[in-house]
Amino acid sequence: TILPAIHFIYDVASNPEMREKMHKEQQKVLAQHGTAFIKEALQDMTYLDACLRETLRLNTNAVTIYRKTARDMTFSNGVCIPAGRLCFLNMRAVNRSSGAYNSASGHTPDSKVKKAVEPDFGYVTFGAGRKACPGRFFAVGMLKSLIAWLLRSYDF
Repeated sequence: TILPAIHFIYDVASNPEMREKMHKEQQKVLAQHGTAFIKEALQDMTYLDACLRETLRLNTNAVTIYRKTARDMTFSNGVCIPAGRLCFLNMRAVNRSSGAYNSASGHTPDSKVKKAVEPDFGYVTFGAGRKACPGRFFAVGMLKSLIAWLLRSYDF
């Protein structure tokens, strides 16, 4: 989680408007939950979550994931992938797809705030479905706690 943390710190430091919105959110969270990073406090950090999701989308650690097809798959264009074949998915390409994101290569957390806790099937940073990363919630919780602590402790 250190590489995403570095990317996120850079994004926060280089975007004063985003940083200000996160500061305001932290003030609300502090007033409601105190200084402890409890589950409810982390869940109330919806803007920070949206910003983190954007950073992770644009700077994913894993470049590809692969799966073996369980059955024949035929696409709308007629291409067929037989059962038992390995399929590779370029996660960076999916996460930067203009078909899935309005500003595919830009950092736009404001559009994700309402969906920050809802599933986003175009977002494959941690994989998807049954084989999604089992540590994704822990990793996101740790990153949110780290950034929240930095925002509360330092001006940058």
